[in-house]
Amino acid sequence: MGPIFFVLAFLCLIGFPLVKMIRRWNQRYLRLYGKRVEAEITRVYIDYRLKRKGMGVWNTSSGQSPYVIEAHWVDPVTKQDYIFTSGYLWHDPSPYLESQIEVYIKEQNPHRYYMDCRSIEKLAPKEKAGFDFTMILFFLMAILIAAQFIIPVTVVDHELLRTLLIGVSILIPISGLISSR
Repeated sequence: MGPIFFVLAFLCLIGFPLVKMIRRWNQRYLRLYGKRVEAEITRVYIDYRLKRKGMGVWNTSSGQSPYVIEAHWVDPVTKQDYIFTSGYLWHDPSPYLESQIEVYIKEQNPHRYYMDCRSIEKLAPKEKAGFDFTMILFFLMAILIAAQFIIPVTVVDHELLRTLLIGVSILIPISGLISSR
């Protein structure tokens, strides 16, 4: 039972932030050292595979789906076509778009790219911050996991901590319903 909780703690406390940090490093690397190209915007569409409910709570039954920008670029040297897609945007970017958008590519491999949507995100209306029950549950889960390693066995029963941890981990998927009310 202990190794399972250690893996959960690693993913929640280190793994997910590490993946986000690596993604930001890659984007920064491409902005600094990549080749800047102007890609022709072909369409803006809603990706219905994802939906958001509340502030950052993912839910597939209801909520808002993200917008995605798709752009086309032809390499002038090889005459090869490339289709670039943006990251998820939580507002309609259409009013803020021109006919072209900046894309930073790795010259040796144009399939590694970063579509720069920062200026579009700055122009978009800001969301109101709301109560996020899921984040409270994640923090509670982290505290319970840490308590297993910090608190001596004589002070508290570790089985009780594990039971609480299982209860909190069951509440996290349904917390989207609680946050939306």
